[in-house]
Amino acid sequence: MSHQSRLATSMAGSETPYIVFGIDFGTTFSGVSWKWSGGSASPEPVRDWSTNGTPSQNRDSVKVPTSILYDSHGNVKLWGYIGDGHDGLLFQWFKLILSDEAQAKGGDKIDSTKELLKTLGKSVVDVVADYLRKLWEHTLSIVRGKKINATAFDNMQLRIVLTVPANWDHSANQLMKQAAAQAGMLEPRFAGPTTLRLVTEPEAAALAAWQESALEWQPDFKLGDSFVVCDAGGGTVDLISYKVNSLSPLKLEESVESTAGFCGAVYLDERFESAITTKIGLPAWNKISPAHKAKTMNDEWEHGIKRSYDGVKPSHFVEVRGYKPNRTMMGMGKRHSNTIEIHNAWLAALFTPICNEIVDLVRAQCNEVREVDSRSQFPKAILLVGGFGENSYLYSQLVKAFRNDNISILRPTGSWSAISRGAVYKGLSNTAEEEAVTNHVSKFSYGVQYAAIFDASKHQSEDKYLCKFTGRMLARNQLQCKSQTVEYGWIRHIGNKYDLSTITAEEIFISDAKKPPTRKTNDVKKCCTIKTSFSDNIWESLQEESRDPASSPQGLSYSRRLEYGLKMSIAAGKLDWLVFRNGGTMGQAEIVVEYE
Repeated sequence: MSHQSRLATSMAGSETPYIVFGIDFGTTFSGVSWKWSGGSASPEPVRDWSTNGTPSQNRDSVKVPTSILYDSHGNVKLWGYIGDGHDGLLFQWFKLILSDEAQAKGGDKIDSTKELLKTLGKSVVDVVADYLRKLWEHTLSIVRGKKINATAFDNMQLRIVLTVPANWDHSANQLMKQAAAQAGMLEPRFAGPTTLRLVTEPEAAALAAWQESALEWQPDFKLGDSFVVCDAGGGTVDLISYKVNSLSPLKLEESVESTAGFCGAVYLDERFESAITTKIGLPAWNKISPAHKAKTMNDEWEHGIKRSYDGVKPSHFVEVRGYKPNRTMMGMGKRHSNTIEIHNAWLAALFTPICNEIVDLVRAQCNEVREVDSRSQFPKAILLVGGFGENSYLYSQLVKAFRNDNISILRPTGSWSAISRGAVYKGLSNTAEEEAVTNHVSKFSYGVQYAAIFDASKHQSEDKYLCKFTGRMLARNQLQCKSQTVEYGWIRHIGNKYDLSTITAEEIFISDAKKPPTRKTNDVKKCCTIKTSFSDNIWESLQEESRDPASSPQGLSYSRRLEYGLKMSIAAGKLDWLVFRNGGTMGQAEIVVEYE
């Protein structure tokens, strides 16, 4: 049966067909994979990145640089593979600015990018949105018409799954969603609304590995065994561990809290650029245009030494675009050459510290898995993915480090596009029962601020105050935190039925401390504000409550008592909130969540 026939058959069936796009928005490179719901093939990465109207030498690459070039007025000139000889303001590494933690550890590149933002008067969300718009438009130009008939495409709903680092907080995730909407990815379509969800990068990698049999063939893998995903990307190295609860259907649960380190490949990029600067001299490097520098870093480094370095080859030769050595540098009688030699000792000094950091992160994750494993066993395997995960030296260092622990180091086929492919598998899940990952471990504890009856043995004197409603001494700034099931209840005293529709705001706080505090301190951050309102249809069902005004210091009285609760469920990249009352979810309540 032909592709078009299968498509027509699916569209004539009972299930409405849809297309899932998995977008791996990376620090240095980004990729997109896609699949339509009626197809049997694995997700297909977009490979044609002939952007900017010219053929790309990386036409068959599964990723495109996360780079965008503006003119002085803030208009996008070029994006992706930009090439030589283009003037303008070049933005790279801007993904890291979405996260406060990444900003603090991003180094000079982040500082220079923030200065460029000020020059153009743009926010980081604006730049991310501009890039995603170009990425999305190019993806649609490849899939619609060239891969799927345009008419059929227009009649299918779209699902978009964006990947995010495992260590991102809720604020960074919300900025990512905001940028996607601003990029026009969720614009109305005839076929119905386009949906957007987030998934962490290591979870996506794990889904791709299992669905495409990178781990299933291991003969000694059993139920109850665990494995670690090491996503060695551009900005961060994310680690997450899973225990296998079922093989068919696949059911995984997170073993321990995910961890991350800011030792991704971009920090290696900085060191390599510094090595070239030292080799040819700072004055010569400063004379080279940004476009030529980018070309050198892409061709000679990103697609060359960075992936092939194994610690064995004695030296590597690098062509520095735009470099014109003077006669003193060349020596009398030698011909002009912009090629320099970098010895293995130099490269070892670049790679070894970063790889050692990654090995230490993986070791810590494996030790935590062993501590919680009922059999006190190490993970059975370490799954190495991401762009830097293809580096031979990193692979050899991990093999060496974990050989005595009998832990296999596995690299799935097509590891560079594994995250975008895994995002597609995530988007193909229609219900909670179909989700492969059934349990997530949050890095945060969540809490609400409340006032407790003051107890001098428990509370600090600075928190003591007189409650105007009850006349009792209470302690303010107290926190009730939960790291497992998150469910909180409130009581509202309602004077009349119309007060039910008045919006009430409740603040939720977060802490990443291993032992969450019992009072609000500087280590506690506000996560979001939850605004709720209710239909006046429930007025008659509320318990009547009367109070003698004389018993209240403010002379207040209330007539009805509304008891309700909020329940939070944690999933990768998002929080879901439900309002409940009398043990059931309320359909007569409106809830709006505003993240910080």
